[in-house]
Amino acid sequence: MFYFHLYLYFVNFFNYEVQVQLEIPTGNCQIDLLIRYAGQL
Repeated sequence: MFYFHLYLYFVNFFNYEVQVQLEIPTGNCQIDLLIRYAGQL
């Protein structure tokens, strides 16, 4: 649940300059928060 709040905070904070993606892969119980800025991940 914490990751969703963090994701929404980053989306609102960075606006359109930075692309924030939340990935939830199955099987490893970890959530990846990807931040892309100026074409770099």
